[in-house]
Amino acid sequence: MPAFILDVAIFSYSAQKNERVIKEANAKLERVAQAFAAGNPPQEGLGILCRITGLLGQGLWMEIWDKTPFAKRKPSLDTARCSGCGECAKSCPMRNIKIARGKAKFGERCTICYRCVNKCRQKAITILGKAKNLEKSCHAP
Repeated sequence: MPAFILDVAIFSYSAQKNERVIKEANAKLERVAQAFAAGNPPQEGLGILCRITGLLGQGLWMEIWDKTPFAKRKPSLDTARCSGCGECAKSCPMRNIKIARGKAKFGERCTICYRCVNKCRQKAITILGKAKNLEKSCHAP
């Protein structure tokens, strides 16, 4: 996940912890990919306990989160950075992004999937936070 999705530093992990988290995530991705290839997709997250946890951990939290100054219903665009390439629009599963006058324009059907943020080479799109895309990034060259 790129560091520019959230432009407010709320998660501060050490480099060692970040490396461990990434290593664990990569190992899990590999296991899941092998399971899919073998025709046995994982069932994790489909049980009733997972659904209740999702409701409490995400559904209700988002209701509370929506009351904070960080909450947004759609992405923010830094028009100075947007090149109008359309990669964000192509990646949007809701077809919620159009290119108008050479810039991305967001509709009202955003599901906060982060695909547009991940596809934007110019780092012009932000979903959470007040400021738009600070220069700080853990992936900066």
